[in-house]
Amino acid sequence: MKIFKKWWWYSTGFHLHKIIWEGIKNLWKWFPLVWNDRDYDHAFIFDVLKFKIKNTADYIEKHKRYEDWEYDVEKMRLCIRLIDKIQNDDYQSEYQNYYETDLFTKKIEDKELYELKSNVLRDDLVNYFNKYSNDFRKLPESYKDHSEVSKALIMGGMRQAKANKLLFTIIEKNIHHWWD
Repeated sequence: MKIFKKWWWYSTGFHLHKIIWEGIKNLWKWFPLVWNDRDYDHAFIFDVLKFKIKNTADYIEKHKRYEDWEYDVEKMRLCIRLIDKIQNDDYQSEYQNYYETDLFTKKIEDKELYELKSNVLRDDLVNYFNKYSNDFRKLPESYKDHSEVSKALIMGGMRQAKANKLLFTIIEKNIHHWWD
């Protein structure tokens, strides 16, 4: 028992004040994220993941304690950018940079109902399809006869899924190296 007490004191007890202080700093740092966390949406999982990866990247970048730390920080920053793009649906909605419509309602004659109409203001989807020609070629055969907008929406969904897969592949292959 006496040996255990000595071991505990030198391994933990001697640094107890540092451990407590670090815990208090972590509570303070994480408080806003935890306060705003909700359990009903995947976006909050991404917020926690992004926050943790950012903190780890900042720590490793600040201390620079091992060789090739830059590579690890670069991968972490890439994950943060991917999470931002995934959360903002950048890939899903990018086609809107090439296609613009004006939506309006129009009264149906002899009825008290309205229908939604649209005018196409700009249709540059050909450039979108050319920009992502590999994804365009990978469209399922069943969508080949659909409208250009439908194809763009499907491509956006495919690109969004690809970003998700890339994010978690990077994390899977690198996370065990992200320590100091």
